[in-house]
Order: sequence, then structure tokens, then C-alpha cells
Amino acid sequence: MAKKKKKPKTRANSASSRGVVGPDYMQVLTGKIASKSVSIILCGESHRDAIDVTRTGGGKEKLGWQSISALDLVAEMVGSIGISLCTGRPSGQGPGIGDDSIRLKVCICKRSNKPLPLGKAKEWSSDIGHAEIEYIDPGHEMAFIWLPLSDGKRGKAYLIELFIDLSDKEDNSRSRLPPDVASFLESLDEVIDNLRGTEKLAKSVETLRNKSECKSDDITFSLFLWSDLDSEARQLNHRRILSEEITNEEYDALINDRKKKRQAAENLWTFDDWLTEVNTDDSPSCRFVLEAPILPWEVELCRDLRPDIEYTEAADIIRCLSEDSDSSEIDDHDPSSDGLGSYLDYIYRRFLADEQQTDIEKKFLHCVDSRDMGCENSVVCDSLHRHWLGLLESEEKELVLNSDPASKRKSKQDERCLPDWCNNPEKSRFDQLLSEGVLKPLPEDSDSDDDTEDETEEEMITLPSLESFFGQCTDVMYYTPQVKVSYAPFLSQCVKSLDTWDTFFRELFFGGSVDSAFSMLDLSQDNLQFIHLRSPILKHWNIGKGDYEWHERNDTEYDLTMPILPKSASKNLELSSVQLRS
Repeated sequence: MAKKKKKPKTRANSASSRGVVGPDYMQVLTGKIASKSVSIILCGESHRDAIDVTRTGGGKEKLGWQSISALDLVAEMVGSIGISLCTGRPSGQGPGIGDDSIRLKVCICKRSNKPLPLGKAKEWSSDIGHAEIEYIDPGHEMAFIWLPLSDGKRGKAYLIELFIDLSDKEDNSRSRLPPDVASFLESLDEVIDNLRGTEKLAKSVETLRNKSECKSDDITFSLFLWSDLDSEARQLNHRRILSEEITNEEYDALINDRKKKRQAAENLWTFDDWLTEVNTDDSPSCRFVLEAPILPWEVELCRDLRPDIEYTEAADIIRCLSEDSDSSEIDDHDPSSDGLGSYLDYIYRRFLADEQQTDIEKKFLHCVDSRDMGCENSVVCDSLHRHWLGLLESEEKELVLNSDPASKRKSKQDERCLPDWCNNPEKSRFDQLLSEGVLKPLPEDSDSDDDTEDETEEEMITLPSLESFFGQCTDVMYYTPQVKVSYAPFLSQCVKSLDTWDTFFRELFFGGSVDSAFSMLDLSQDNLQFIHLRSPILKHWNIGKGDYEWHERNDTEYDLTMPILPKSASKNLELSSVQLRS
């Protein structure tokens, strides 16, 4: 009896059997809204790299022994702990590459009992070192050395845990190591010596690699690192650890190529490709709501505020907030913490490129993160700049386009000609104290790059935003907990009660007007000093003098985009109403 032919898979069957990877989880809620059937797909944000989402099997990282050169091993160890190659001091403190006290040390050292072929030696080292590999400290690396014997078929195998020691203590630990391992460390010391005094790690490694390729010296050992077996991910993360510049275009092209491989080999689709396929003309209407900075075509500018508000200096309770502590170095040894490869950022860039070419009625991407609405580094990226400028009136746009971006701090005679709402209203008092010599500017960072800014670059704008003013507190708690802000004076003096707070927010964001919402607050002249969350001017207590001194607050890296309740007396400009188009 002849076998029946299998029916070819239909598109529906193929789609139902495919895997979708990206979110941590997906939950579907169905029901009716305004007599229409609605399905809401809730996606758990994973904060994973796009490179991880596109791994074989849906993001499962596989580790094993990977061949590596001594140069790349040392470079990765230097890059992972952030040592400055010129000064040798991580984050401005402690010894490093530029100092004689830096040494490579061994924490674990195990040796095979007999000579082994390379394959067997790898098996031995994997079995012996598995527990240690899983629990080694950040910045430490597990390496495997194989030194061939004269026959070239067998060799001595060593499993070692390496780390960079930045202490000034005398080190005699190498005397207790096997001679082969001590000799191996000496060869790594030579690499460190070649890196001393250099400025750019990635560039220095490339230069040294080119030099070593010209040499004819035989390599006396084989070196392996316990690391990622995905060669593309491994190479990308190696470049990131070395702080090599990788453009969004290069990164996105790599991700697109990897996605095609997963679809062809495993029928595994990333969430963005799945969403694109279901969002077709013959499919039900689909909208994508993303936790990303709100887009300019979904923002309204409100200019109906009262013109009689005058700003005062921040209250002493705000100016007496102590200086920020240093930020915690979370994920220093994780190459994905460089801010480049988040999967969420990848799909934001992908759909944003399509949305900018789409009519407003057909746009399906809606972003709802209001924390960055006033941040020029986030919401006014190059591709969106013209859209933000389109929200301005002609005279406001002219001020922005004619402004001079060559310096962030200028004297009164050479001050930037920016709209009033672009600057902190305390800036006039700041400049006065600075010109009188009462307030001293921060010293220039000696470790900063000497690259000069492009004076032809168009000035970026910062829009005042009530959403940002109230929403940035989550940014501070999540990402910069060392930054000190205080909402308490504003709540106690201007809002005064929970009932007022509730009605104020309902009026402001759910159908009322900005003017009526502000009428519920006590914004009398005496209370205007309490609408500040943070001041650029710091009153620092000097124990020796028994009095306060004026200092400039260190906001170079942790600036707040909205340190004051956004109201402008001269322009009456307020960014206050955000609409998600249905």
C-alpha cells in the first residue's frame, strides 16, 4: 500500500508552530471595549541584549573553552575592570596599568597528573574546574594552558584562575607556582608593559596584534578561556569590553542577519518580526505600546499659563542637600552594560525608522515613558530633531537654530541665546555668584578626551515637561540613587494635602486644563522657593569657619533635566499634555 503524501504546511500551520523569543513572558487578556473586541498582549520586559535574544535555542548562553591570545586575554582583563591606560587608575583612584604595582595573580592552579592530548586535556579541565568557573569573582578569568611536549601530541595541562591585583603589597605568590605557570605569567607581564602609557585600549591592542603577526617566534603554549561558544556574540562582547566604538547601524545589521538564521534553522522568530507579520493590512488593527521616550508627534505644547509667575531662588533646604556620592559600579564586568545592545532599544530603533515615514493616521508605535521627555540626550536624538523643532513657534525655533553650542558655560557677555525655558531659572543667580568670585567653578577633568566639539553642530533643545518633573523621581531611584532630590517642600508648601494632590493630577492629565490644575496649588510668591527639587548652587557647611560656603554642585554626569516645576513667565511655554492616538 502506497504511503500517503504529507500535506504541505500552510502559512497558518507554520505560524502556529513557530517559537517567539524576546519578552520574559507573554499574557493575553481579551474582552470588549466600546463594543469592539480587544485583545491585549502583555509582554514582560527582559532587559536582555538583542545579541542574546538571537542565540541558538532562544537566548540560552553556552560556555566552554575558547582559544584566545595572550594579548586579548590581558586586554579583556584590563577592560573589564575599567583601568585607565594613561593614568592606570580606575575611576581616578588606585594603581593600574601606568603603575609598577599592577600584577597578574593566580587564585586557583591545578595540574593534570600525566601528559594528555589537547582534547583530553580540555575534558579534564572542564570537569575539574566546573564548580570554580561558575562561582569565580567578577573580574577574574578561568584559563586553561596546554604546553605540548616534544612529540607535539601530548602536553602538560594547567587550570588557573587569573585576576589583576592593584594592591601595593609585595607579591611573592609566584614562587609557589609551577615553573611553567610562572613563565606563562611573565609572558603576560610583557603584554602589560606594552600597554603602559597608551590611551585607547582597542587601538593599542590592534597595533600590538599587527606587530606580533610580523614576528616569526613560535608559540610555546596553547591558551584557552572559559567563555561564550557563540562566536559572533563572543567577538562583539570582546570589542565592547575593549571600548571599541560600535555603531547602531553595525549592531542592527548583525542582529538582522542572526534573526534570519534563527528563522531558517529553527523556525524561531524574534518578537519584533512576529509583530510585524501580524500587523498587516488584512489583519485586525494592532498597536504597539513600548516603554520608551514619548515621540514628538504624540505631544502637545500648552501655552495658556498665567504670565504673572516670577521665580525665586531655591529654598535653603534644597541648597543644603549634600553633594552626591559616587555612583555604584554595577555590572562593570558585563559587556552588555555599555548601553548599546538592549533588545528594547533595538526594536525601538527598528519601528521608529518605519514610523517616521508613515502618515500620522497609520502610525502604530506608541511610547509611554515620560521620564526622559525633557532630556536632550534622549528625546532629541538626531533622527527626531526636526520633529521636535516642528513643535516650536517660528521665533522660538530661530533662537534654537541660531544658538552657539561651543560651550556649556559662558560669561554674561557671551551667553547662549536660548529660549528662556531651556535654562534653569536659577542660572542668573548662579552666574552672578560666579562673576563675583563667591562661587568657584568645578575644575576641568584632566582625564577627559581632548576632542573638540563640532561648532557647526545644531543646538539640541530641552523641552520643559510636567511629566518629566513628576516622573524623573523613578529615574533617580532606579539608575542614579546617589543623586539627592527633595519633593517634600513642594508637597508640604504648595500641594498641602492628599485630596489636593489627587484632584490636581486628575485635572492635569485626565481631561482638565493646565491652568485649572495649577489653580489648586498654592503658588503664592512666598511659596515659589519650594517648587525646586534641586539647585545647581550648593551650600556646603565649613566646620572650620562655622558657616556655609557657596559651591557649584557636581552635575556633570547626573544632571536633572527638570529641577524646577516647569513654568515660564516670558514665553508661557509648557509641555504638559501627551496624547496616545487611538
